[in-house]
Amino acid sequence: MINLTNTFYDADDFCNVFIPRRDIRLIINNEIKKDEFRTSEIMTVIISFYQSHQRDFKHS
Repeated sequence: MINLTNTFYDADDFCNVFIPRRDIRLIINNEIKKDEFRTSEIMTVIISFYQSHQRDFKHS
């Protein structure tokens, strides 16, 4: 079974390092936008999907 809490914490730790660096690059290029969802939330869903070995979200 997938532990979503641990997956989220790992994704959030990664994003806490990556996002500030990404934002600096986007600010320099005037491309920054407000995110609707936290990147770590989206990463958690994607990682969990791939770890579940499902073909799609319809047939769980």
